[in-house]
Order: sequence, then structure tokens, then C-alpha cells
Amino acid sequence: MNLNQKPASEVLSPRRPKKPRKHPRMLADGEAVLHLVHPGCSMPCSLLNVSLGGCRVRTRDLFVAGIMIRVEVDFKICGVPFRLPGVTQWTDRRNLVGIRFLEMAARHARELAEALGELQPEPLPEPFLDAAPVGPAANPTSGTA
Repeated sequence: MNLNQKPASEVLSPRRPKKPRKHPRMLADGEAVLHLVHPGCSMPCSLLNVSLGGCRVRTRDLFVAGIMIRVEVDFKICGVPFRLPGVTQWTDRRNLVGIRFLEMAARHARELAEALGELQPEPLPEPFLDAAPVGPAANPTSGTA
């Protein structure tokens, strides 16, 4: 191996961990309906997780609409019904769809936040478990100013 070359393991590094989310995701397990605004069709789905910023659903049928599609999502949390507008942010091109909520009224945000308080947080993925701060910055009350 040439001394200027890096090993393949360094060149072909695994995916970098994603940035921490703006809003914590809460585990959910309930029925939902995904309404595609245009062309005006609906798809039954399961709500997998939800936050103040969006949700992840699993459609029963193949989801082929793609990303950046305007949608509305109907679901219940602890018996409280929600119908929130959003846009598809990602899809696995099979049945999983990530939705970013849009244009949420302050009243709806308060109601959703209250309902989310009743749910369990989703466990952090492996890369985040090892990414806890270490050293003086990890404990701002210790050390000198």
C-alpha cells in the first residue's frame, strides 16, 4: 500500500449520525389516515411515532407518491383526535413515510404537546447513545468560570 493512500475503511466510512431532532419523537401505536391533498385520495396507515414537528407512518399499501407531497394526517393520541397538515419529507419507497407538519395553529400545537406528554419517548439510535458530551462542557456546574 502506498504511504499516501488511506485504508478502505477510512475512505468508505459508515454514514454519519444524523443531527439530534428539534423535537423529541414519541412512540405511537395507532391507526391513522394519510390524506394526499392532490389528487384527493386517502390511505389507511399506522402511526409509528410523532413529535411536535412531524410523524412517521406505515401505509398498508405501497406508497409511491414521493416526497414534498402535501398531506393531512388523521390520528388519535390518548383518545384526542388530530388532523394536521404536512408534507412528505422522506419515504423508503415501500411503506414508511416521514411527514413534517406545516402551518400548525398555536392551539393545535398546545393540544398536541399536552397529548405527547402522555406518550413514551422513542429510544435513541445507537450513534446518539455514544455521543454524550464528555469533559467540562458535559457538566456546566463543575469547574471554574
